[in-house]
Amino acid sequence: MRRRNRRWPKRHPRPRPADLSREDLSRLRERAAEFVEGSPLLRGLVECVQAARGRIYLWWFGGGLMARITPLGIRSFVLESHHGGDDYRERRRGLLGRLLRYVEEDVEGVFHGLGAFLSKERGKKAPVLVVPHERYKIPLWVVARPRRWYERGLRPVILEGDKLRGRVLVGFVSGCLSGGIRRACVYARRGGDWGWYPVREKVTESLSMAEAWLEKRKWKGWRW
Repeated sequence: MRRRNRRWPKRHPRPRPADLSREDLSRLRERAAEFVEGSPLLRGLVECVQAARGRIYLWWFGGGLMARITPLGIRSFVLESHHGGDDYRERRRGLLGRLLRYVEEDVEGVFHGLGAFLSKERGKKAPVLVVPHERYKIPLWVVARPRRWYERGLRPVILEGDKLRGRVLVGFVSGCLSGGIRRACVYARRGGDWGWYPVREKVTESLSMAEAWLEKRKWKGWRW
């Protein structure tokens, strides 16, 4: 039997970090950490800014890598998003401050999808995705958990909430609500901590229906 020739996608070589001194890399990490701490959004998403193996890493609250920045020199950098395991994708090149601002303003879900949160900080009308954080006090890093849905162009709609018990049912739609719910989740405070639990569309008629469905599954969210 003749084997078919498989054409695997070409893998582009990753940028190698510049040979910087430990002191220079430490100063770059401090600059990145100062930016994160000064951002009303990123300080609620990023738990740790780390310098390792010649690069700068932004780590999520709750675990997981958000992004890494590779110095090509003192003033030139490469920003990459992390997609699990050893998979990184280059997003932009430029100055460190501009790349950090690009991460902060992300609305596509490449890094977190909550860039619209900044509109309120700049005196504009708060977008609907800010409501779970402001009204129900859900931590920003939990609100950002469906970032793959943001990346697919879906937008959140608050369907029902119970502030006293710490429960919020959210549907994700493409375009407008009339287009139908494509994804859904329950944000729930359990044992004092907030969590994110994806549910099926068929149980989004009410918060009680979604909760009953999760109870039957012992709060194991639906795998999309």
